[in-house]
Amino acid sequence: MKRLVLILSLTLAALLASSCLDTIQNDLNTLEHRISNLEEKCAKINDQIDALGQLVENLEKYDFITKVDPIREGTRITGYRIYFTHSDPITLMNGTDAGTPVMGVAKDDDGVYYWTVLYPGESQAQFVLNNYGQKIPASAASPEFKIENGYWFVTYDGGETWQNLGKATADDGVTFFSNVEQHEDYILFTLVNGSVIKVPTWTSYEKLTQACDIANKNLEAFTALAQALLDKVYANDIQPIVEGGSTIGYRLYLSNGESYAFYNGTATNAPVLGSARDPKNPSDESFYWTIQYSGQSTYTWLLDDKGQKIRADASQGLYVHLTVLPYGSEGKYYWAVSYGDGEPEFLLYEGEKVEASAEVPDGIVTMAVKMEDNRIFILLSDKQYVYVPLAPPIEVTFDAPVVANKISMNASETVSFVCHVPSGTPQYELLPIARNGFYAVANRIDDKSWTITVTSPSTFAATATSQLNLLVSSGTGIIKTVTLTILHK
Repeated sequence: MKRLVLILSLTLAALLASSCLDTIQNDLNTLEHRISNLEEKCAKINDQIDALGQLVENLEKYDFITKVDPIREGTRITGYRIYFTHSDPITLMNGTDAGTPVMGVAKDDDGVYYWTVLYPGESQAQFVLNNYGQKIPASAASPEFKIENGYWFVTYDGGETWQNLGKATADDGVTFFSNVEQHEDYILFTLVNGSVIKVPTWTSYEKLTQACDIANKNLEAFTALAQALLDKVYANDIQPIVEGGSTIGYRLYLSNGESYAFYNGTATNAPVLGSARDPKNPSDESFYWTIQYSGQSTYTWLLDDKGQKIRADASQGLYVHLTVLPYGSEGKYYWAVSYGDGEPEFLLYEGEKVEASAEVPDGIVTMAVKMEDNRIFILLSDKQYVYVPLAPPIEVTFDAPVVANKISMNASETVSFVCHVPSGTPQYELLPIARNGFYAVANRIDDKSWTITVTSPSTFAATATSQLNLLVSSGTGIIKTVTLTILHK
Protein backbone atom coordinates (compact mmCIF):
# COMPACT_ATOMS: atom_id res chain seq x y z
CA MET A 1 0.00 0.00 0.00
CA LYS A 2 2.77 2.42 0.88
CA ARG A 3 4.45 1.62 -2.39
CA LEU A 4 1.24 2.45 -4.30
CA VAL A 5 0.91 5.78 -2.53
CA LEU A 6 4.53 6.61 -3.41
CA ILE A 7 3.95 5.84 -7.08
CA LEU A 8 0.82 7.97 -7.17
CA SER A 9 2.63 10.84 -5.47
CA LEU A 10 5.51 10.75 -7.93
CA THR A 11 3.10 10.63 -10.89
CA LEU A 12 1.14 13.62 -9.58
CA ALA A 13 4.37 15.58 -9.02
CA ALA A 14 5.51 14.85 -12.57
CA LEU A 15 2.18 16.01 -13.96
CA LEU A 16 2.32 19.21 -11.91
CA ALA A 17 5.90 19.87 -13.01
CA SER A 18 4.97 19.41 -16.68
CA SER A 19 2.03 21.82 -16.33
CA CYS A 20 4.25 24.46 -14.70
CA LEU A 21 6.82 24.13 -17.45
CA ASP A 22 4.10 24.65 -20.08
CA THR A 23 2.82 27.72 -18.23
CA ILE A 24 6.31 29.13 -17.92
CA GLN A 25 6.98 28.50 -21.62
CA ASN A 26 3.70 30.19 -22.56
CA ASP A 27 4.60 33.17 -20.37
CA LEU A 28 8.03 33.34 -21.98
CA ASN A 29 6.51 33.21 -25.46
CA THR A 30 4.06 35.99 -24.55
CA LEU A 31 6.84 38.09 -23.06
CA GLU A 32 9.03 37.52 -26.12
CA HIS A 33 6.15 38.54 -28.44
CA ARG A 34 5.46 41.62 -26.31
CA ILE A 35 9.13 42.64 -26.35
CA SER A 36 9.23 42.12 -30.11
CA ASN A 37 6.14 44.34 -30.54
CA LEU A 38 7.68 47.02 -28.31
CA GLU A 39 10.95 46.94 -30.21
CA GLU A 40 9.11 47.18 -33.53
CA LYS A 41 7.01 50.02 -32.18
CA CYS A 42 10.10 51.76 -30.88
CA ALA A 43 11.77 51.51 -34.29
CA LYS A 44 8.67 52.95 -36.00
CA ILE A 45 8.59 55.84 -33.54
CA ASN A 46 12.23 56.65 -34.21
CA ASP A 47 11.62 56.50 -37.96
CA GLN A 48 8.69 58.90 -37.64
CA ILE A 49 10.72 61.25 -35.44
CA ASP A 50 13.47 61.32 -38.07
CA ALA A 51 10.86 62.04 -40.80
CA LEU A 52 9.29 64.84 -38.74
CA GLY A 53 12.71 66.37 -38.07
CA GLN A 54 13.58 66.15 -41.77
CA LEU A 55 10.28 67.86 -42.68
CA VAL A 56 11.11 70.83 -40.43
CA GLU A 57 14.69 70.95 -41.66
CA ASN A 58 13.53 71.04 -45.30
CA LEU A 59 11.11 73.82 -44.42
CA GLU A 60 13.89 75.91 -42.89
CA LYS A 61 16.23 75.48 -45.86
CA TYR A 62 13.48 76.29 -48.42
CA ASP A 63 13.31 72.83 -49.92
CA PHE A 64 9.87 72.79 -51.58
CA ILE A 65 7.42 69.91 -51.77
CA THR A 66 6.98 68.69 -55.34
CA LYS A 67 4.56 65.80 -54.79
CA VAL A 68 2.55 64.01 -52.09
CA ASP A 69 1.57 60.37 -52.72
CA PRO A 70 -0.86 58.65 -50.33
CA ILE A 71 0.09 55.17 -49.08
CA ARG A 72 -2.91 52.83 -49.16
CA GLU A 73 -3.85 49.48 -47.72
CA GLY A 74 -6.93 48.62 -49.72
CA THR A 75 -9.13 51.72 -49.59
CA ARG A 76 -7.60 53.06 -46.37
CA ILE A 77 -4.85 55.71 -46.43
CA THR A 78 -2.18 54.63 -43.95
CA GLY A 79 0.39 57.37 -44.63
CA TYR A 80 2.01 59.68 -47.14
CA ARG A 81 5.18 59.72 -49.22
CA ILE A 82 6.50 63.32 -49.42
CA TYR A 83 8.83 64.38 -52.26
CA PHE A 84 11.05 67.50 -52.27
CA THR A 85 12.94 69.53 -54.87
CA HIS A 86 16.37 68.58 -53.47
CA SER A 87 16.13 66.23 -50.47
CA ASP A 88 15.26 62.54 -50.41
CA PRO A 89 11.57 61.70 -49.91
CA ILE A 90 10.21 60.96 -46.44
CA THR A 91 7.37 58.73 -45.28
CA LEU A 92 4.79 59.80 -42.70
CA MET A 93 2.54 57.05 -41.36
CA ASN A 94 -0.90 57.26 -39.81
CA GLY A 95 -1.88 55.34 -36.68
CA THR A 96 -3.58 55.71 -33.30
CA ASP A 97 -2.20 57.10 -30.09
CA ALA A 98 -1.89 54.06 -27.83
CA GLY A 99 -0.44 54.96 -24.50
CA THR A 100 2.85 56.09 -26.01
CA PRO A 101 4.52 59.47 -25.44
CA VAL A 102 3.76 61.38 -28.64
CA MET A 103 6.58 63.50 -30.02
CA GLY A 104 5.76 66.57 -32.04
CA VAL A 105 6.99 70.04 -32.93
CA ALA A 106 5.57 73.47 -32.20
CA LYS A 107 6.60 76.97 -33.16
CA ASP A 108 7.57 79.22 -30.26
CA ASP A 109 7.42 83.02 -30.11
CA ASP A 110 10.81 83.29 -31.81
CA GLY A 111 9.44 81.59 -34.96
CA VAL A 112 11.55 78.44 -34.46
CA TYR A 113 10.09 74.92 -34.33
CA TYR A 114 11.03 72.95 -31.18
CA TRP A 115 10.39 69.36 -30.10
CA THR A 116 7.34 68.74 -27.91
CA VAL A 117 6.09 65.68 -26.05
CA LEU A 118 2.52 64.70 -25.16
CA TYR A 119 2.48 62.15 -22.32
CA PRO A 120 -0.25 59.48 -22.03
CA GLY A 121 -3.21 60.75 -20.05
CA GLU A 122 -2.31 64.42 -20.59
CA SER A 123 -4.13 66.84 -22.92
CA GLN A 124 -1.44 69.49 -23.39
CA ALA A 125 1.89 68.96 -25.11
CA GLN A 126 4.95 70.57 -23.58
CA PHE A 127 8.31 71.60 -24.96
CA VAL A 128 11.07 69.05 -24.50
CA LEU A 129 14.01 70.39 -22.48
CA ASN A 130 17.60 69.18 -22.46
CA ASN A 131 19.75 68.73 -19.36
CA TYR A 132 20.33 72.49 -19.27
CA GLY A 133 16.61 73.34 -19.33
CA GLN A 134 16.75 74.56 -22.94
CA LYS A 135 14.21 73.84 -25.68
CA ILE A 136 15.54 71.63 -28.47
CA PRO A 137 15.20 72.93 -32.08
CA ALA A 138 13.55 70.34 -34.30
CA SER A 139 16.13 70.86 -37.05
CA ALA A 140 19.11 70.58 -34.71
CA ALA A 141 18.66 67.16 -33.13
CA SER A 142 16.18 64.29 -33.25
CA PRO A 143 15.10 62.44 -30.09
CA GLU A 144 15.65 58.69 -29.97
CA PHE A 145 13.48 56.20 -28.04
CA LYS A 146 14.31 52.89 -26.44
CA ILE A 147 12.54 50.44 -24.11
CA GLU A 148 14.36 49.18 -21.04
CA ASN A 149 12.93 47.11 -18.18
CA GLY A 150 9.41 47.73 -19.54
CA TYR A 151 9.71 51.54 -19.59
CA TRP A 152 10.04 54.16 -22.33
CA PHE A 153 13.32 56.06 -22.35
CA VAL A 154 14.29 58.98 -24.59
CA THR A 155 17.58 60.74 -25.33
CA TYR A 156 18.13 64.18 -26.84
CA ASP A 157 21.92 64.14 -26.85
CA GLY A 158 22.75 61.12 -28.98
CA GLY A 159 22.49 58.56 -26.15
CA GLU A 160 24.67 60.19 -23.49
CA THR A 161 21.71 60.60 -21.13
CA TRP A 162 18.28 58.96 -21.10
CA GLN A 163 15.00 60.09 -19.50
CA ASN A 164 12.34 57.70 -18.21
CA LEU A 165 8.96 58.51 -19.83
CA GLY A 166 6.80 55.86 -18.20
CA LYS A 167 5.67 52.28 -18.62
CA ALA A 168 5.68 50.89 -22.15
CA THR A 169 2.71 49.13 -23.75
CA ALA A 170 2.54 47.29 -27.03
CA ASP A 171 -0.89 48.39 -28.23
CA ASP A 172 -1.32 48.92 -31.96
CA GLY A 173 0.17 51.89 -33.72
CA VAL A 174 1.38 55.36 -32.95
CA THR A 175 1.34 58.54 -35.00
CA PHE A 176 2.45 62.16 -34.68
CA PHE A 177 0.13 63.35 -37.47
CA SER A 178 -3.63 63.67 -37.24
CA ASN A 179 -4.19 65.08 -40.75
CA VAL A 180 -2.39 65.94 -43.99
CA GLU A 181 -4.22 68.48 -46.17
CA GLN A 182 -3.06 69.09 -49.73
CA HIS A 183 -3.39 72.44 -51.54
CA GLU A 184 -1.89 73.58 -54.82
CA ASP A 185 0.45 76.10 -53.18
CA TYR A 186 1.10 74.48 -49.80
CA ILE A 187 0.64 71.34 -47.68
CA LEU A 188 -0.78 71.50 -44.12
CA PHE A 189 0.52 68.91 -41.63
CA THR A 190 -1.57 68.81 -38.45
CA LEU A 191 0.12 67.07 -35.52
CA VAL A 192 -1.54 65.19 -32.67
CA ASN A 193 -0.35 67.94 -30.31
CA GLY A 194 -2.40 70.48 -32.25
CA SER A 195 0.52 72.16 -34.05
CA VAL A 196 0.16 72.89 -37.76
CA ILE A 197 3.14 72.94 -40.14
CA LYS A 198 2.56 74.77 -43.45
CA VAL A 199 5.09 73.78 -46.11
CA PRO A 200 5.07 75.62 -49.48
CA THR A 201 5.03 73.63 -52.69
CA TRP A 202 7.26 74.14 -55.71
CA THR A 203 4.16 75.35 -57.59
CA SER A 204 3.84 78.34 -55.25
CA TYR A 205 7.49 79.30 -55.78
CA GLU A 206 7.08 79.05 -59.56
CA LYS A 207 4.08 81.40 -59.37
CA LEU A 208 6.08 83.95 -57.37
CA THR A 209 9.05 83.86 -59.76
CA GLN A 210 6.70 84.13 -62.74
CA ALA A 211 5.03 87.16 -61.15
CA CYS A 212 8.45 88.79 -60.67
CA ASP A 213 9.47 87.98 -64.24
CA ILE A 214 6.30 89.54 -65.69
CA ALA A 215 6.55 92.56 -63.40
CA ASN A 216 10.17 93.16 -64.35
CA LYS A 217 9.44 92.88 -68.07
CA ASN A 218 6.67 95.47 -67.65
CA LEU A 219 8.94 97.70 -65.55
CA GLU A 220 11.67 97.56 -68.19
CA ALA A 221 9.19 98.35 -70.96
CA PHE A 222 7.64 101.19 -69.00
CA THR A 223 11.06 102.69 -68.21
CA ALA A 224 11.64 103.07 -71.96
CA LEU A 225 8.07 104.26 -72.53
CA ALA A 226 8.41 106.95 -69.86
CA GLN A 227 11.41 108.38 -71.69
CA ALA A 228 9.60 108.19 -75.02
CA LEU A 229 6.58 110.05 -73.62
CA LEU A 230 8.86 112.96 -72.73
CA ASP A 231 9.70 113.14 -76.46
CA LYS A 232 6.00 113.48 -77.37
CA VAL A 233 5.63 110.18 -79.21
CA TYR A 234 2.38 108.70 -80.45
CA ALA A 235 1.02 105.18 -80.49
CA ASN A 236 0.72 103.88 -84.04
CA ASP A 237 -0.75 100.48 -83.28
CA ILE A 238 -1.28 97.85 -80.60
CA GLN A 239 -1.39 94.09 -81.18
CA PRO A 240 -2.24 91.21 -78.80
CA ILE A 241 0.47 88.76 -77.74
CA VAL A 242 -1.06 85.29 -78.02
CA GLU A 243 0.34 82.15 -76.42
CA GLY A 244 -1.46 78.83 -76.35
CA GLY A 245 -4.63 80.39 -77.69
CA SER A 246 -4.80 82.97 -74.86
CA THR A 247 -3.95 86.67 -74.95
CA ILE A 248 -1.14 87.11 -72.41
CA GLY A 249 -0.38 90.76 -73.15
CA TYR A 250 -0.04 93.43 -75.81
CA ARG A 251 2.73 94.98 -77.91
CA LEU A 252 2.60 98.73 -78.32
CA TYR A 253 4.05 100.30 -81.49
CA LEU A 254 5.16 103.94 -81.22
CA SER A 255 5.70 106.72 -83.74
CA ASN A 256 9.47 106.69 -83.08
CA GLY A 257 9.70 103.17 -84.52
CA GLU A 258 10.06 101.43 -81.13
CA SER A 259 7.72 98.78 -79.74
CA TYR A 260 7.21 97.58 -76.17
CA ALA A 261 5.46 94.52 -74.76
CA PHE A 262 3.25 94.68 -71.67
CA TYR A 263 2.05 91.45 -70.08
CA ASN A 264 -1.07 90.63 -68.10
CA GLY A 265 -0.73 90.30 -64.34
CA THR A 266 -0.59 86.99 -62.46
CA ALA A 267 -2.54 85.84 -59.43
CA THR A 268 -0.25 86.77 -56.54
CA ASN A 269 -0.26 89.42 -53.85
CA ALA A 270 2.70 91.17 -55.47
CA PRO A 271 2.70 94.91 -54.77
CA VAL A 272 1.85 96.92 -57.88
CA LEU A 273 4.83 98.93 -59.07
CA GLY A 274 3.40 101.71 -61.21
CA SER A 275 4.25 105.22 -62.32
CA ALA A 276 2.63 108.65 -62.16
CA ARG A 277 3.33 112.32 -62.66
CA ASP A 278 3.48 114.44 -59.50
CA PRO A 279 0.13 116.28 -59.27
CA LYS A 280 1.70 118.82 -56.92
CA ASN A 281 4.12 119.89 -59.66
CA PRO A 282 2.12 120.26 -62.93
CA SER A 283 5.10 121.67 -64.80
CA ASP A 284 7.08 118.46 -64.23
CA GLU A 285 6.20 116.06 -67.04
CA SER A 286 8.40 113.25 -65.70
CA PHE A 287 6.94 110.00 -64.41
CA TYR A 288 7.95 108.66 -60.99
CA TRP A 289 7.71 105.09 -59.67
CA THR A 290 4.84 104.32 -57.32
CA ILE A 291 3.91 101.30 -55.19
CA GLN A 292 0.53 100.00 -54.10
CA TYR A 293 0.25 97.05 -51.72
CA SER A 294 -2.57 94.51 -51.75
CA GLY A 295 -5.37 96.00 -49.66
CA GLN A 296 -4.27 99.62 -50.14
CA SER A 297 -6.81 101.97 -51.70
CA THR A 298 -4.19 104.18 -53.36
CA TYR A 299 -0.54 104.25 -54.28
CA THR A 300 2.43 105.92 -52.61
CA TRP A 301 5.74 107.08 -54.06
CA LEU A 302 8.58 104.57 -54.25
CA LEU A 303 11.52 106.31 -52.55
CA ASP A 304 15.28 105.83 -52.71
CA ASP A 305 17.55 105.58 -49.67
CA LYS A 306 17.51 109.40 -49.43
CA GLY A 307 13.74 109.55 -49.33
CA GLN A 308 13.47 111.01 -52.85
CA LYS A 309 11.04 109.98 -55.60
CA ILE A 310 12.58 107.81 -58.33
CA ARG A 311 12.11 108.84 -61.95
CA ALA A 312 10.64 106.09 -64.09
CA ASP A 313 12.68 107.05 -67.15
CA ALA A 314 15.86 105.84 -65.37
CA SER A 315 17.57 109.20 -65.93
CA GLN A 316 18.84 108.86 -62.34
CA GLY A 317 20.35 105.47 -63.22
CA LEU A 318 17.95 103.66 -60.89
CA TYR A 319 16.21 100.86 -62.73
CA VAL A 320 13.63 99.11 -60.53
CA HIS A 321 13.64 95.30 -60.19
CA LEU A 322 11.10 93.22 -58.21
CA THR A 323 12.11 89.96 -56.53
CA VAL A 324 11.39 87.70 -53.55
CA LEU A 325 13.80 86.89 -50.73
CA PRO A 326 13.72 84.15 -48.08
CA TYR A 327 13.55 85.17 -44.44
CA GLY A 328 13.19 83.25 -41.18
CA SER A 329 12.85 79.52 -40.57
CA GLU A 330 9.34 78.89 -41.91
CA GLY A 331 10.09 78.59 -45.63
CA LYS A 332 8.49 81.97 -46.36
CA TYR A 333 9.47 84.47 -49.03
CA TYR A 334 8.98 88.22 -48.85
CA TRP A 335 8.72 90.88 -51.58
CA ALA A 336 11.84 92.92 -52.22
CA VAL A 337 13.02 95.52 -54.71
CA SER A 338 16.41 96.62 -55.97
CA TYR A 339 17.44 99.92 -57.52
CA GLY A 340 20.00 100.00 -60.31
CA ASP A 341 22.86 97.64 -59.48
CA GLY A 342 22.13 97.70 -55.74
CA GLU A 343 21.25 94.72 -53.55
CA PRO A 344 17.54 93.87 -53.09
CA GLU A 345 15.85 95.37 -50.05
CA PHE A 346 12.72 94.11 -48.33
CA LEU A 347 9.61 96.14 -49.07
CA LEU A 348 7.94 97.35 -45.87
CA TYR A 349 4.23 98.01 -45.41
CA GLU A 350 3.44 99.79 -42.14
CA GLY A 351 6.93 98.84 -40.97
CA GLU A 352 6.55 95.08 -41.63
CA LYS A 353 7.94 92.86 -44.37
CA VAL A 354 5.33 91.80 -46.93
CA GLU A 355 5.02 88.03 -47.25
CA ALA A 356 4.91 86.84 -50.86
CA SER A 357 1.83 84.74 -51.47
CA ALA A 358 0.59 82.91 -54.54
CA GLU A 359 -2.97 83.05 -53.25
CA VAL A 360 -5.26 85.27 -55.33
CA PRO A 361 -5.81 88.72 -53.75
CA ASP A 362 -8.75 91.05 -54.35
CA GLY A 363 -8.59 93.47 -57.25
CA ILE A 364 -5.98 91.62 -59.25
CA VAL A 365 -5.09 93.33 -62.53
CA THR A 366 -5.61 90.87 -65.38
CA MET A 367 -5.38 93.15 -68.42
CA ALA A 368 -2.29 95.17 -69.29
CA VAL A 369 -3.79 97.62 -71.78
CA LYS A 370 -7.04 98.95 -73.19
CA MET A 371 -8.04 101.37 -75.95
CA GLU A 372 -10.47 104.23 -75.53
CA ASP A 373 -11.18 107.18 -77.82
CA ASN A 374 -7.86 108.34 -79.26
CA ARG A 375 -5.68 106.97 -76.47
CA ILE A 376 -4.17 103.68 -75.38
CA PHE A 377 -4.15 103.06 -71.62
CA ILE A 378 -1.41 101.06 -69.88
CA LEU A 379 -3.06 99.68 -66.75
CA LEU A 380 -0.77 99.63 -63.70
CA SER A 381 -3.42 98.76 -61.10
CA ASP A 382 -7.20 98.77 -60.88
CA LYS A 383 -7.08 102.54 -60.22
CA GLN A 384 -3.86 103.69 -61.85
CA TYR A 385 -2.94 103.99 -65.51
CA VAL A 386 -0.79 105.85 -68.00
CA TYR A 387 -2.09 106.74 -71.44
CA VAL A 388 -0.31 107.13 -74.78
CA PRO A 389 -2.04 109.26 -77.42
CA LEU A 390 -2.75 107.56 -80.71
CA ALA A 391 -1.02 109.06 -83.71
CA PRO A 392 -3.24 111.69 -85.36
CA PRO A 393 -4.70 110.67 -88.73
CA ILE A 394 -2.91 111.90 -91.83
CA GLU A 395 -4.96 114.61 -93.51
CA VAL A 396 -4.17 115.75 -97.04
CA THR A 397 -5.44 118.86 -98.87
CA PHE A 398 -4.77 120.27 -102.36
CA ASP A 399 -4.58 123.67 -103.96
CA ALA A 400 -6.13 124.43 -107.39
CA PRO A 401 -6.42 123.13 -109.98
CA VAL A 402 -7.39 120.06 -107.93
CA VAL A 403 -11.08 120.17 -107.01
CA ALA A 404 -12.82 117.37 -105.09
CA ASN A 405 -9.85 115.09 -105.75
CA LYS A 406 -10.20 115.61 -109.51
CA ILE A 407 -7.92 117.30 -112.01
CA SER A 408 -8.53 118.09 -115.73
CA MET A 409 -5.84 118.28 -118.42
CA ASN A 410 -5.21 117.79 -122.15
CA ALA A 411 -2.92 115.38 -123.92
CA SER A 412 0.81 116.21 -123.68
CA GLU A 413 0.11 118.79 -120.96
CA THR A 414 1.99 119.44 -117.72
CA VAL A 415 0.07 120.57 -114.63
CA SER A 416 1.41 121.44 -111.17
CA PHE A 417 -0.37 121.80 -107.82
CA VAL A 418 0.54 121.94 -104.11
CA CYS A 419 -0.26 119.09 -101.67
CA HIS A 420 -0.50 119.98 -97.97
CA VAL A 421 -0.10 117.58 -94.99
CA PRO A 422 -0.84 119.57 -91.77
CA SER A 423 0.65 116.89 -89.45
CA GLY A 424 3.82 116.61 -91.52
CA THR A 425 7.25 116.26 -89.92
CA PRO A 426 10.75 115.89 -91.35
CA GLN A 427 10.14 112.13 -91.38
CA TYR A 428 7.12 112.39 -93.73
CA GLU A 429 7.52 111.31 -97.34
CA LEU A 430 5.20 111.61 -100.37
CA LEU A 431 5.36 109.31 -103.38
CA PRO A 432 3.19 109.90 -106.50
CA ILE A 433 2.31 106.83 -108.60
CA ALA A 434 0.91 107.43 -112.12
CA ARG A 435 -0.40 104.99 -114.73
CA ASN A 436 -1.47 104.80 -118.40
CA GLY A 437 1.62 106.66 -119.63
CA PHE A 438 1.26 109.60 -117.20
CA TYR A 439 4.36 110.86 -115.43
CA ALA A 440 4.38 112.49 -111.95
CA VAL A 441 7.00 113.82 -109.57
CA ALA A 442 6.88 115.39 -106.05
CA ASN A 443 9.22 118.10 -104.81
CA ARG A 444 9.27 119.00 -101.11
CA ILE A 445 8.56 122.61 -100.23
CA ASP A 446 8.80 122.15 -96.45
CA ASP A 447 7.89 119.51 -93.83
CA LYS A 448 4.20 119.90 -94.59
CA SER A 449 3.99 120.71 -98.34
CA TRP A 450 4.98 119.26 -101.73
CA THR A 451 4.63 120.45 -105.32
CA ILE A 452 3.19 117.71 -107.52
CA THR A 453 3.91 117.94 -111.25
CA VAL A 454 1.93 115.71 -113.65
CA THR A 455 2.52 115.25 -117.40
CA SER A 456 -0.03 113.50 -119.60
CA PRO A 457 0.89 111.34 -122.62
CA SER A 458 0.12 112.35 -126.19
CA THR A 459 -2.24 109.39 -126.42
CA PHE A 460 -4.57 110.78 -123.73
CA ALA A 461 -7.88 110.68 -125.59
CA ALA A 462 -10.80 113.05 -125.05
CA THR A 463 -13.04 110.40 -123.48
CA ALA A 464 -10.28 108.73 -121.43
CA THR A 465 -9.62 108.96 -117.65
CA SER A 466 -6.75 107.94 -115.43
CA GLN A 467 -5.72 107.92 -111.77
CA LEU A 468 -2.87 109.39 -109.75
CA ASN A 469 -2.17 107.73 -106.39
CA LEU A 470 -0.33 109.72 -103.72
CA LEU A 471 1.26 107.61 -100.94
CA VAL A 472 1.93 109.67 -97.80
CA SER A 473 4.15 107.99 -95.15
CA SER A 474 4.68 109.34 -91.64
CA GLY A 475 8.02 107.57 -91.41
CA THR A 476 6.73 105.72 -88.32
CA GLY A 477 4.62 103.05 -89.98
CA ILE A 478 1.49 105.03 -90.84
CA ILE A 479 0.68 105.28 -94.56
CA LYS A 480 -2.23 107.00 -96.24
CA THR A 481 -3.12 106.69 -99.91
CA VAL A 482 -5.03 109.48 -101.69
CA THR A 483 -6.36 108.85 -105.20
CA LEU A 484 -6.89 111.69 -107.68
CA THR A 485 -8.98 111.17 -110.81
CA ILE A 486 -7.54 112.66 -114.01
CA LEU A 487 -10.16 113.83 -116.55
CA HIS A 488 -9.70 115.10 -120.12
CA LYS A 489 -10.60 118.75 -120.53
